[in-house]
Amino acid sequence: MMRQWYYKGGMEALRKFCQSAHKEAKMGEVTVRNIRTYPRTLNFRNKKYFPMRIDVVMYEIEESGVDDHGENPFFLTRGQKPDCVYYLIQWKSDPHRFYLTEHVCGVHVP
Repeated sequence: MMRQWYYKGGMEALRKFCQSAHKEAKMGEVTVRNIRTYPRTLNFRNKKYFPMRIDVVMYEIEESGVDDHGENPFFLTRGQKPDCVYYLIQWKSDPHRFYLTEHVCGVHVP
């Protein structure tokens, strides 16, 4: 689904989507940069749920006066509704695996 937005609207549409998600997550209005999409594995702490493949969007933000060189990326994937996303936490031991964290709705979909 995330890759569909990229192919349909291009990088600018995906950038605006990430900015909207960031704002709706109450993290402020930002300028998004360095967007990438990846197929990755979603894992669950509850072992009754099996891992699944998902599209992950990674983005970085520009912060005034900060030269972070991408050390604090944000990761998200589609949520339970078309205007929702899940923010993700990356495993420290395996950067291809993620856990769900915050579910954010009200995201402007391009």
